[in-house]
Amino acid sequence: MNSYVPSEGAVAFIVKTKSAAVRDNDNILAVIKASEVRHGGRSQGLAAPNVTAQIELHRSLIAKAGLSPSDVE
Repeated sequence: MNSYVPSEGAVAFIVKTKSAAVRDNDNILAVIKASEVRHGGRSQGLAAPNVTAQIELHRSLIAKAGLSPSDVE
């Protein structure tokens, strides 16, 4: 018997400013250049994102971070 159980997950990051990390001689693994929160809009269902909204979000974040799509892997 197969069934679908909707669920939620969470991820936590502990971050500090870049200047504090440099001061503390921390190993810097990544730098957050931009962030954004946006509702996905109407979609085909709970697990299916709105493709147009996802594309707009990605384009906005790339521009906000001063990057081009080819800079992202």
